Amino acid sequence: MKTLPLNLVPYKRTAEVTNVSVPSGLLYAYQTREEVWGKIVVFEGALTYRILEPVAEEISLAPSHYGVIEQPPVRLGRQVENMLHGFS
Repeated sequence: MKTLPLNLVPYKRTAEVTNVSVPSGLLYAYQTREEVWGKIVVFEGALTYRILEPVAEEISLAPSHYGVIEQPPVRLGRQVENMLHGFS
């Protein structure tokens, strides 16, 4: 499992979402920004987290397995139809 650097300081947390309330911008491919890391937590259900570039990768997330948005910036996509409750 990928991990976050120990020296990170949280500055923002998204609202918790469900498969019904997830913002549409998170359903399509998008690019992360420089110096932005993230942790994707699924409380209930499952989520397929896709890293599209530089190397394609699919990671299955569940309550027991969180996802890490890492640096350098990458192109991402998510599949949320099975996620019942989570945040990033």
